[in-house]
Amino acid sequence: MAGFRELLAVVLGVALGVLLLAYPQVFIRIQTLGRLPHDRHGSYGSDDPPSRWARVVQLLGVACLLVAGYVALQLL
Repeated sequence: MAGFRELLAVVLGVALGVLLLAYPQVFIRIQTLGRLPHDRHGSYGSDDPPSRWARVVQLLGVACLLVAGYVALQLL
């Protein structure tokens, strides 16, 4: 029988992985909240994060899904 912690780890891992895959820009904006931009030459709201950082965050989402899948397999 799976414990509460293991089930919670699987659910949270899947939820975080899906969120990181679907909305990487949101995660990047949350992590950089309150930091000043390096250049102040753009207009307000035009500071989209580079696509390479979005790919890194999506890879972290895949890693979360893989770990959650591994833990789920161990529960079976």
